[in-house]
Amino acid sequence: MRHIKHPGPVNPKRYFASPTTYEEVTVTIGSQQDLKQEIMNVVASKKWKGGCFFLQQAPVRHLSYFMPADAPDLEHVAWFSDEYQFEQGQIDTLGMMAGLGEQGPYFHGHGAWSDAAGNSFMGHIIPEKTFLNAPITCHAIGFLDGNFCRRFDEETNFTLLFPEDHQAKQVSAHEEAILLKLAPNQDISHALVNITKELGWEKASFHGVGSLQGTYTENDGNIEDHAVEFLITKAIVQNEHSEIEVISVGKSQKERCTGTLIPGQNSILITAELIGIHRHSKQNLV
Repeated sequence: MRHIKHPGPVNPKRYFASPTTYEEVTVTIGSQQDLKQEIMNVVASKKWKGGCFFLQQAPVRHLSYFMPADAPDLEHVAWFSDEYQFEQGQIDTLGMMAGLGEQGPYFHGHGAWSDAAGNSFMGHIIPEKTFLNAPITCHAIGFLDGNFCRRFDEETNFTLLFPEDHQAKQVSAHEEAILLKLAPNQDISHALVNITKELGWEKASFHGVGSLQGTYTENDGNIEDHAVEFLITKAIVQNEHSEIEVISVGKSQKERCTGTLIPGQNSILITAELIGIHRHSKQNLV
């Protein structure tokens, strides 16, 4: 499994978690304002603290995004590319975490999209510069009493989303769901299996985004780039077995893949921000 040296000291704690109750619903996202503001409107109207949103086949009149890139200095292991954009097209699939930043609501979303000519792309969406062409409905998981909050991470030298109150609140088997941040240099499949086992959950689903050191799948090829962004499209852990399906992109649009991750071969680069749901507590999104 791949390993990368970050600039800061390694935190002995390799995951951070806090409990939350949640609401899983279909919501309507408007098109009058930018995508960030429209999702903020949904969070406010539902009285959620934050949430996870899953958009499919959403028409856009403008979309802006980044891709992974090499770091411009020795103080980071990766960075963002210059901004890419296009007019008129479609979000094919997008997962967005809505949490809190230093200046208010903060969003972290990865996905795939296509322009009006049918060219397809993947990357890290810039929601405040993206506009839907029409209102759409989408699945969402609202956080009722937990949230993600940005704070500086000494190990990676990035400001990242962490579960709120992760130091004060302990998680246990009776939780409906947990908000989860995974640290670098651990296999994501093994990490989720171990966390599910520690919680005493027989079965769990996980949803979210993050970065990997390459991508190694069972079915649709690999990405060798050291910096890869991913979106989980399906993740089930049951009886110490994982099935994690992702879409991912490296530093070039030629470096893309879709598939089921091979356990033990997909090391986290910087972070993974997830909600894990106890599949026996209520009806859940797969």
